[in-house]
This record gives sequence, structure tokens and C-alpha cells, in this order.
Amino acid sequence: MDFTVLDLDDVTEEELMAAISDNIKTARLMASEIDKLRKTTSTIGQSQEQETKIGKKKQNNIDNQNIDKAFEDEVAFYYQQLLKATIEELESDDTEILPETDDYQYQRILYRLKAEVMKNIKEIRDVVADEGMTIEEAIEFKDDLLLEQKRLALIDKGFNSNEKEEEQPKEEAIENKIIFVPTTSGNIQVLEEIEHIDPAYYNRFLSLFQSIKNGTFKKYKRFSGNSELTGLSQVKAFKVRVAFVRLQDNYYAAITAFTKKDNNNLGYRTTLEKKYRDFLAIKGTLKNNLLNAEFLALNEQYEQELFSILSRNTTKDSPLVKEKVANENV
Repeated sequence: MDFTVLDLDDVTEEELMAAISDNIKTARLMASEIDKLRKTTSTIGQSQEQETKIGKKKQNNIDNQNIDKAFEDEVAFYYQQLLKATIEELESDDTEILPETDDYQYQRILYRLKAEVMKNIKEIRDVVADEGMTIEEAIEFKDDLLLEQKRLALIDKGFNSNEKEEEQPKEEAIENKIIFVPTTSGNIQVLEEIEHIDPAYYNRFLSLFQSIKNGTFKKYKRFSGNSELTGLSQVKAFKVRVAFVRLQDNYYAAITAFTKKDNNNLGYRTTLEKKYRDFLAIKGTLKNNLLNAEFLALNEQYEQELFSILSRNTTKDSPLVKEKVANENV
């Protein structure tokens, strides 16, 4: 008693009508079997029913205690990203919908996302199989099913990408140097910003700065589509960013570190553009000082201070910030 499943991208009306008819019959047979099972189990004693209720209550209590709120928040965030994405975005090779592959819960998140999408696909097919569904109504679900299939394909692609990264041989370690850009008042921009950021984000910022140091450049991306930010690059993790510029050889200027919740926030863009303009005004001075031993030693001290701050507020499995995901974008 299996339902007939068709490829809705290549199906005729006659085939779809036949499949719907068959699925209706299958659904009726299944309903009949369920009814028989209900009649059979109706004679079970009251004591057994009470025992079952007690067992379920205990199990529910255990399940509730084991809920990882931070994990659920992160799953909800990425699920919302999936729901908002267009087919073009789902098919893009430069998508930011899924989590970073080095997220320690990467596969667990993907499995949950896949379960949600599979459930949606099943619900669509169940609706199409319902008695009384017309051919016109069934065709209306074609686009919905196609979108869910694209989401599923993206998740499967995420699994494959993670496997390929694990198979790649480790490259020889690279030791880049970070140059810390000062503010117009003479303070160090990044150190000043970190003081006002929730420590729950520090483990992610630490991984970003380390990726600049070792040359892996986590989720590297150049800013595009904005002439005010030409030449600026960023590394990123879940809701956090570090913007930087390569000064010369293996020297990289850390311009700003920030949390980012909205791609289209005008205030965020304006602030970033101003900090980049301030950097450009002293870029030449910074490059000229790359031969200055005292200047380089001072930047090493800034680096040690930054890494010390980020490390002492970091644990291996630091909890994610428990934020509501409604109306948020990354």
C-alpha cells in the first residue's frame, strides 16, 4: 500500500489524474486498516492505558529537560533562511543560507533542516492524494513541491560539501600578521568594539581572527555592489563579521569587528563606509610602518590583548546567543 510518487517536472495531466486516483484508493485502504487496529486495541484494559500515560508523562519530562534551546534557535534561524530563499538563491553556488561547515553542530543542523523539508514534501503529497482534489488544484501544488525539492537539494549539497572539505589534505600553516587600525581618536578600533559586544559571540570572533592569522579566511567574501566599499573584504561566522584589507604580502589590516543581523540595514552600511573611509585616509601611513620594528611589536601586543579577551570568555561548546529569529536576516 504505497503511494504513487511522480516527478512533477515531467508529468502529463492523464498520468497525474491516474496517480491521484490510485493514491485515493490507497488512502482509503490505509484508513480501513487503521480502523481495524483501533477496534482491536479498544479492548485493552484501563490499567494498561494508565500505565502508558504515566510512561509518556515521564518521557515527556525527560524530553523537555533535554531540549537544547540554543540549538533550536539556530535551527529555526536557518529554517527561516530556507523559507525566504528564492529558487535562484537556492541554486546559487554562493549561498549563505546554510551554516558554516566548521560549525561543530553543522551536520546535526542539516539533519534537522532535512527532516523539516521532508515533512513538508510529505504533507504536500498527502494533500494532493486527498479525496475530492481536482486536477486544477493538484497542479497548484507543483510549484510548492518544486521549491521544497530545491531546498532538499541544497541541504544534500551541504552534506556533500562538508565531506569534500574533510577529505582535503591539510595545507602547511601560514602565519599572517594582523595590523590593528586606530580610530580617529587614536584608540584601536577592534579592541574598542569588542568591549561593547556580548561575550557570547567571542568564540566566533576568535575563530575569525584566527582564520586571518592562519590564511584560511573563514567564509571569505569581498564587498561588491557598493563603490564606497571597493577593496574591502570580510570573514564571517553566524551573525558576526570582521572586515579587513590586505596591506602588503602577509600583512592584513583589521578594520572593524561587528555583529550583523540585517543585510539591508542602512545604519550598518553607513557606519561601515565611514570606518572604511577613515582607514583609507591612513592606509599609506600603515603600509610605510610595516618596516618599523616598534610599530610591529605594538601590533603584536594588540593581538595578544585581543586574543586574551576573546579566549577567556570562550569555552569549546560556548552556547549560542538565545535570540528570537523572527524578522532577522544574516
